[in-house]
Amino acid sequence: MPRLVGASRGYWPWVRCRGGTVAPARQGGRGLWVLRSLLVLLVTVQTVLGVGPGAMAHEDESEHAIDLVQQAVALIVNDGGADRVLEKLQDALEAPNPSGVDLALVRRAASAVEDARPGAAQAAALDEARGLLLKAAPELAEPPSASMVGGLATGTTVVLDPLEPARAISDGGDAVVLGLAAASIALGVYLSRRWRPRHSVRELRARRSPARGER
Repeated sequence: MPRLVGASRGYWPWVRCRGGTVAPARQGGRGLWVLRSLLVLLVTVQTVLGVGPGAMAHEDESEHAIDLVQQAVALIVNDGGADRVLEKLQDALEAPNPSGVDLALVRRAASAVEDARPGAAQAAALDEARGLLLKAAPELAEPPSASMVGGLATGTTVVLDPLEPARAISDGGDAVVLGLAAASIALGVYLSRRWRPRHSVRELRARRSPARGER
């Protein structure tokens, strides 16, 4: 008859079968069902997060070449990577609605990005591609006329350069602020030492304790 091994010690119960072999015992149906449910849920979540966004993004791809060119320019400005820029340019070349875009210039920009090697040459190629794309879609380079913005309209199609604030001390104003901060700290340290009491709290307590004992 099979005998449970290790169940009384808190281990996973095992069954000792005939011939001295040991095999894991079967657990209750409820625990196994919970384990399987958690496994299925984990696989489902991983599938949705891993595959879903890419598929949905592909389905929501714009049919207008000018929108795809604008996305490519935005990727160039924000260092989105040459591969993603090239993908947007290829989608723009295959877009059903190429109105407002010179596809020949887009093709030249795609070739420049594709042929460039990683490094400084690739950065130069991306800058060249941006100039070609702005020429290919003049609407992206011209500031829009003043108009009321409402609904889903963003109000502009021009992609500006990223705002990169200066780091460390960049001008005289930063040096003045830093000097004033250092002077304030030094003044505070001096005043704290100049006006500190003659006796510390510990000394006052030590003097007060014998006085109480004498009473």
